[in-house]
Amino acid sequence: MAASTIVAQEPFPIYPLVDGALLTQTIDAAFASGQFNQVPVISGTNHDEWRLFVAANYDFSGNPILTSAEYETAVNGDSPTPQPLTGALWGSTLGPLVLAMYRYSSYPSGGEALGASGTDGIFSCPARKADQSLSKFVTTYAYEFNDEDAPPAQSFFGGFLTFPLGAYHTAELQYLFDGLDLFGGGPLPLSQKQIQLSDAMVSYWTQFAKTGNPNSAVEPVWAPYSASADEFESLVPPTPEVESNFDAMHLCSAFWDTF
Repeated sequence: MAASTIVAQEPFPIYPLVDGALLTQTIDAAFASGQFNQVPVISGTNHDEWRLFVAANYDFSGNPILTSAEYETAVNGDSPTPQPLTGALWGSTLGPLVLAMYRYSSYPSGGEALGASGTDGIFSCPARKADQSLSKFVTTYAYEFNDEDAPPAQSFFGGFLTFPLGAYHTAELQYLFDGLDLFGGGPLPLSQKQIQLSDAMVSYWTQFAKTGNPNSAVEPVWAPYSASADEFESLVPPTPEVESNFDAMHLCSAFWDTF
């Protein structure tokens, strides 16, 4: 079969297919069994990952989520299966449970409410489960990027946004790669505190690349992840610190890990 034919049939989001030859088992199974290339790992997510997708799918298309009815449609839709980038985030089967946990009235805006469930269910809690599995076999350094004021400012988008992006998907990249232009129009400036965080992050990543350990004498100690302690390195300006409430904050044990 031609590669172009395979690509044309690939669903989105793209995911690996177990074919029995190149991939012989799922990622979950490989992580659980230890049948993977066992090297040290840095693994992490951003505190508000899904807000960028809400902005792209709703606010930037001229349909911000401004009412509880619009929020319910964005969560449930009329399909029993999730369609996160083209329709309802969770579908009519899981949607009612999500609505009960992430109530519209509990958030300043519908965008933030939808962003919270998307962040927790698609990014944060699956990443934590991966950390728990990986750390049984390899040294795993887990982080959460937590700069709620990461550039660009809301005003950058000319009034299209009805909610702050916070620590959105890809926001951390401009801290790791000096001069990176995320949205076009040139790199966005970091504050002095954000520059301090950037320096720490670059130090962690380069030290890890050299030695397999992100720690050095010049930055706060980043302890390897363990399921018993369940602590993450919080990448927050100006100085990273230990975060111990990741599970409760993202409703992992209380909700997402129950499915």
